[in-house]
Parts: sequence; C-alpha cells; structure tokens
Amino acid sequence: MDGVDPRLAGAASGVSSTTRQIGGVLGTAVLGALLSARLSSTLRGEAEKRAGRLPEALRARFVDDSAAAGQHFRPLPVPDGLSPAATMLYERLTVDTFAAGFVGAMRGILVGCAVVLVAATVFCSLFSPQRGKPTAEPARKRQAGTAPRE
Repeated sequence: MDGVDPRLAGAASGVSSTTRQIGGVLGTAVLGALLSARLSSTLRGEAEKRAGRLPEALRARFVDDSAAAGQHFRPLPVPDGLSPAATMLYERLTVDTFAAGFVGAMRGILVGCAVVLVAATVFCSLFSPQRGKPTAEPARKRQAGTAPRE
C-alpha cells in the first residue's frame, strides 16, 4: 500500500483483501482435496501392513474398508457377526490404521505447505523493493524549507 496513490487507497485495500480471501479459500480447497487423496493411499498401505493379524476371511474386507475410510475421514464400523475377540482386534487395528494413515497423510501435506511457504518467501524477497539509505536530496530540500513531493 506504500506506493498507492492516496485517492486509490480504498480500492487498493479492497482488491488486496479480496485477493487474500480468494487465496485462502482456494488454498483450503486444494489442501482438502490433496489430503483426501493422500489419506486414501496411506490408509490402504497401513491396512495392508496390519491385515495379517486378522483371520484370513477378514483381511480383504479390512483393507477395502480402511481405504474407504479416507473418504469419510473417520474409521468405519466393525462388521457384524464377529466373535468378541475378533471384534476387539478389528476395532483396535481399525483405529491404529486410521491414526497412522492420517498422521502420514498430514505429514506429507504439511511438508508440502512448508516448501510452498519457503518458496513464496524467497520469491517475495526477490521482488520486494530494496529499501536503502535515503538520498541527500530530500534532506537538503527540508533544510531549505521546501517539503519533498511524493
């Protein structure tokens, strides 16, 4: 806003605010879509690691249900008809799988955000105006009683 004509300051501020709001909305949407895609893949991988601890008949369903849980951002319920021991094991593995998958997905997204922030910082610093020492000209004009024109 430093370089904006004071008569246009209101319009410039509005454009700046609108751009910031649109960037926030688009950034949130993109991050949500990336998290959803990443979560589905990490959940499948985590489920495949843990499926061997379940009875043979439940393994394929566990992997498929775990991968589908990424679309809902929550662990899916336990299938009906399991013994109490199998129910407890299935529940524990489902929660562990979801927690590990979610942390893995978020880690990747947050690292990506950090990289983008560092790149944006470097980009902004390259194109920001360099503020050096003021020239002697305005100081001489002030001493002579004339205000500098901006």
